[in-house]
Amino acid sequence: FGRFAGIIGCYNSLNLYLETIGEPVMSRAYDLGSYSKLLQSIEKKDFKNARILITGDGRVAKGTLELLKSTNINEVSPENFLKDKNSLGVFCNLQTSQYLKRLDDQKFNLQHFIKFPNKYISIIDQYMYSSNILISSHYWDPKSPRLFEKKDLENYKKLIVIGDITCDINGSIPTTIRSTTIKDPNFYLDKKFFKEIKKDNKALAI
Repeated sequence: FGRFAGIIGCYNSLNLYLETIGEPVMSRAYDLGSYSKLLQSIEKKDFKNARILITGDGRVAKGTLELLKSTNINEVSPENFLKDKNSLGVFCNLQTSQYLKRLDDQKFNLQHFIKFPNKYISIIDQYMYSSNILISSHYWDPKSPRLFEKKDLENYKKLIVIGDITCDINGSIPTTIRSTTIKDPNFYLDKKFFKEIKKDNKALAI
């Protein structure tokens, strides 16, 4: 669970986004066979109206961000991501302290969070309303809060792709109802009934 998980997880998520919006997809990473060819592939692509939210501040998140910085998508701060909800072709990285808060309203402290994860709640909601892609690249403890709940999905009107590199089944990302494989890396989910379905314009691509 490190740099290359972030790189390939991000690449697959961007490819799924292209497929979802009806654009030609890039070659699969395992067919390209090298990181340099993967970068050449991604540098040529226009990711249109992508508004991407990335969670995490560890090795996986760094790999995710490394790849995104080779695209035509611009990095913005969390503040600007919230301020300009209509900006397109942007990505924003939320570190743990930016998507979680203490229940007692004290300042976020990583060591305190590691010891008492159940004393925190997610505040990612405010970012999700204008995101069309979520790429989760964070470590998750089962005692930690989920990023969101199933019922919240209907409020995320613009969200069309979730790339869950974290991949905890029924974990921090409740749409991860199963894991996927290298050869078959995604599935589609009905947001209302929470069941896997065939590709559909109203489905959430996972």
